Amino acid sequence: TRPIIDRLLEYGMMFEEKDRNGDRPIETAIKHKNWSSLEGLLRRGARLRSTTWQAARDSDGEAVLILLNKLLDDASILFRF
Repeated sequence: TRPIIDRLLEYGMMFEEKDRNGDRPIETAIKHKNWSSLEGLLRRGARLRSTTWQAARDSDGEAVLILLNKLLDDASILFRF
């Protein structure tokens, strides 16, 4: 089965909108250590902002590694062309 985050995004969930706490879905996924949702949001183009990195820093090393891996993947795509 596909992660629920993929289904929500398909049905129009806005992944750049903030909740009442000022968090976007990507920060919420990090704070709740929901790595499959985090990876799904990154695959769909969620932007990495300073608040994203702050949430990752305040979480644990896993979130930072996932974000760094995303940056490396993006960079490798750029260098292929």
